[in-house]
Amino acid sequence: MRKEEERKYKTYDIVYCLKEDIADELFKLYKSKGYLVGLSSVEIYDGVRGKHVVEKLDILEELSEEEYKIADEEDFKFEKELDEILKNK
Repeated sequence: MRKEEERKYKTYDIVYCLKEDIADELFKLYKSKGYLVGLSSVEIYDGVRGKHVVEKLDILEELSEEEYKIADEEDFKFEKELDEILKNK
């Protein structure tokens, strides 16, 4: 099963920022609203600018009790399927 902490959250949004100061402001805003936020620098490729480095915000929100139960059941099913696949290799 996934670690307990990982199961409590789901992706709310992913934001890419060209400017670090804007990313920092958004980071503070989402944190103040109670979201779990990760901030990292990543290299992306787009058709206009080509390869370039941007700031990436991973914004997560807590699962409801029902969503948590469903996610836990899905994890269990997936792990059983994965175990079967690995046994047959």
